[in-house]
Amino acid sequence: EIQREREKRREGHMAPKLSSTTLLAKAAETVPELMVEEAFSRHGDPEWLLVDTRAASELIKTGKIAGALHVPRQSIEFHVDPEMEVEDKYIPEMNSAKNLVLYCKTGRRSMLACKTLQDMGFDNVYNLQGGIEEWKRKDLPVEEVVETKFP
Repeated sequence: EIQREREKRREGHMAPKLSSTTLLAKAAETVPELMVEEAFSRHGDPEWLLVDTRAASELIKTGKIAGALHVPRQSIEFHVDPEMEVEDKYIPEMNSAKNLVLYCKTGRRSMLACKTLQDMGFDNVYNLQGGIEEWKRKDLPVEEVVETKFP
């Protein structure tokens, strides 16, 4: 079934109106990026919050940047909304931080998450260029994750 769907898309059926590449390019027009070294220089500064937007299974498998908050991309809108009525979903740290640096594995999903937050009115969001892969390449601090609050 999935193979048939892919073939239809290649033939021009069911093609998305905007490709993921286009969405990323549009997000990059407004979302500022921080190089890993610049983000590390702000690591631990209370005015800067690092946010891991990956799925819980990724964090448990590979760890996360030491001290980063885990807020999955698939539900980030609900976690920053103080009007969210589901208990334990709202994360006040996201609204009280002066600057948010979002990251994922390579920086693509976090770029889209940054754009979502900008669309919600946040003007203090930055994407970590290269994601946690680049952070690890620079041998910067990563911590083990055993369990997470969100999936």
